[in-house]
Amino acid sequence: MTEVASSQLLWAMNAFIAQADDGGLWGEALEQVCAGIGREFGLSRVALFEVQQDEHPGLGVVCRADWARPGLDPIGRTRHRTIAPDGADDLQRDWAARRIRGEVIQGLTRDLTGYLRAYFESRQIVRFYTVPVMVGGHWWGHFCIAHDDPDLPWDEAAVSLCHLMAGMVARSAECVRTERELNEVTLRSMLGSALDAVISIDEAGMILEFNPAAERIFGYERKAVIGRTLGDTIIPPRYATAHQAGLRRYLESTTPRILGRRVELQGRKADGSVFPVELTVTEIRGATRRFFTAYLRDISNFVEAQEALERLAYQDAMTGLPNRAGLVRMVAEVPTAPTGVVVVHFRDLDVLAASLGREFTEPVAAQLAQRLRLALRGDAMLARTGEREFAIVLFRGSDALAAGRSVDALFQAPLESEGRRFYLRARIGIAREQGQLEHMLRDAEMALHAQGRGHAVVFDQSLRADHQERLALETDLRDTILRRSRDLYMVFQPIVCCKTGTVMGFEALARWSHPALGNVEPSEFVAIAEASGLSEQLGELVLERAVAACARWNHDRASLGLGARYVSVNLSAPQVMAPDLVARIANILQQVNLKGEQVLFELTESTLLSEPEKAVEVMVQLQSLGCKVAIDDFGTGYSSFSYLQRLPVNVLKIDRSFIREIVDNSRSRRIVGVMVDLAHAFGIEVVAEGVENDAALNEVVALGSDCVQGYLVGRPMREDDARQWPDGGRAG
Repeated sequence: MTEVASSQLLWAMNAFIAQADDGGLWGEALEQVCAGIGREFGLSRVALFEVQQDEHPGLGVVCRADWARPGLDPIGRTRHRTIAPDGADDLQRDWAARRIRGEVIQGLTRDLTGYLRAYFESRQIVRFYTVPVMVGGHWWGHFCIAHDDPDLPWDEAAVSLCHLMAGMVARSAECVRTERELNEVTLRSMLGSALDAVISIDEAGMILEFNPAAERIFGYERKAVIGRTLGDTIIPPRYATAHQAGLRRYLESTTPRILGRRVELQGRKADGSVFPVELTVTEIRGATRRFFTAYLRDISNFVEAQEALERLAYQDAMTGLPNRAGLVRMVAEVPTAPTGVVVVHFRDLDVLAASLGREFTEPVAAQLAQRLRLALRGDAMLARTGEREFAIVLFRGSDALAAGRSVDALFQAPLESEGRRFYLRARIGIAREQGQLEHMLRDAEMALHAQGRGHAVVFDQSLRADHQERLALETDLRDTILRRSRDLYMVFQPIVCCKTGTVMGFEALARWSHPALGNVEPSEFVAIAEASGLSEQLGELVLERAVAACARWNHDRASLGLGARYVSVNLSAPQVMAPDLVARIANILQQVNLKGEQVLFELTESTLLSEPEKAVEVMVQLQSLGCKVAIDDFGTGYSSFSYLQRLPVNVLKIDRSFIREIVDNSRSRRIVGVMVDLAHAFGIEVVAEGVENDAALNEVVALGSDCVQGYLVGRPMREDDARQWPDGGRAG
């Protein structure tokens, strides 16, 4: 090989290696090498062909790179038709066999026959030299050179370079094949371990890849879907047309909006069932084709969880009715505004829950919902807007007042649950002025809680004024309690022994003298305190002042050689629930130097039943201080008799409602008699409340009551009067 040929060879090798290392093996790099070889050696053509095995028997040949001298048409990156064995001529079969064996084929076109001569002549090839490219011992393709002089022998350097380039292409193709196989293995591993379905398609929607997760999620085998269209496989039929149209729009769009976004849509399984999926799409653009890979995740569990959360947010679990938020959302979707709202409140549900447990009252709530549905007319809506509250929203053509009356009539009949028969009192608030739902609900609830207007109240503007006055009164009460003002003072009502007429003690009662309004009824300001969360602070103030008053009068009585009188103080439910109640009581007693046995604490049945275990714990702790414990207003709650044997009670105060009728109502007398006998059977002292005349006094004494309290034996009085109140005294 001449020095010139050597330099040409080195140049070609360096050019190919350098450009092939840049990743352009079958692109611009090889085209430049072919052009360089052709120009340096005065050739007419330089080309590289790759043999491909088609799906059906036969071989196809693809031109991967070529160069033609000026004046000749380049072969281009074309694909020769596939020639099956039974369609090939003898020369084609001979050349194929020789190339498979790795033999060089050279010669003149004029010596050829059949298809090969015709093809070579069409490309103006005169003399040719082809070297097989063998990859892994198999015929991969061939590197070819040609020139126009039939008598000119091949340049030794050109032939050597041809063999060298075939070897270098083989080596590069081997690297590519190895890398492709490695990539295939890696891809298969990644696709196999992916938790999401990975589906690749071409621009026609044909499925090219379908990983194991896709098989699992959609219920197809990979081999059954490769080559099928996506629309015919995993797209629900009702969305197939839209899918095809969307794919066309995407292919035509210069600014596609779906790439990289997460989209929720429906997928179809092999069995035809439809389920929700989350989709993300990526695109790979080839030289002439576009490919898309979809990553799909079955979000059925997520959607079910979302639906469950939505049900929790907008639906009442027990009744299946919308809750308040759900009602607001439903009404917002209706084109017409509501014309009326009826709010129904069942205050006794709390007492039932305390007595029988929430496992009893929740099914009762479902019964209430079922009964309230009977009051619905037309397009009216029913919702459970609170634990004890339901709301009916009415639209055009329905009258809220008539609906309220219908609800009232429905609850004149008793309910039954788990073999128990009982009545529930329903308070009803009605709003008839058309407006926004929240405003109408507010007005109906305001009517519901109106005092002294009956159990079914229609909202009017006077209620708003009353409500504003109530808010102002609440503010004044809060200020009075926090400032510990003397406008809030104590009165004391005597509790007298039936046998001796001795005053045993006094019940401490709070009174409020408002600077502008004068005396405010206890029932009013106590209710305000309970509703506004002030009952604990109010109770604390009452306790301190009552205990201090008791310490003062007992100090005076001791100096006169008289026996001590106790003070009876009411404890509210929030006080009983306070974790440090007993510790604070012990501290107050110590501060005023008063013994525990000189204090009686009264708890109502509703307080006891709201948190019975906590109430029992507090009662025991109070008794450990020497204090006594009484049940106040006995007989007005549920299961009154059943819990007497379980509660550590010292005193039973029979509610005034029984005493009021004891003279004229034999049933009341029998009930009071049973109460007294039962209490005494458990060693509990009995106080009859509300004794206002001699006839009632005679009855309770005859029935065995230990003590009495009421206007007959003493009205509530200031501390100075209580200190001087004599045994056997009577109210004037």
